Amino acid sequence: MTTDEELQILCQKIYALRVQNQLSQQEMAQKLRISLSALQKIGQGFPPLQMRCGMLLKIQKEFGIKPKDLFMP
Repeated sequence: MTTDEELQILCQKIYALRVQNQLSQQEMAQKLRISLSALQKIGQGFPPLQMRCGMLLKIQKEFGIKPKDLFMP
């Protein structure tokens, strides 16, 4: 699997978590402490160039998942 494929999976997983938890884009952005525009880009399949580990850890903690689950189809 290429890095681009992994990033696409990550974007899809973040979008799915938002929808499954019935969060608005604004609510999800606030939970992850990112801008609304950054979250919108993620939802469109374009992760921020400097996606930080801290954001991945926030997702893990907030939604009770393992980091590897964010990259596995």
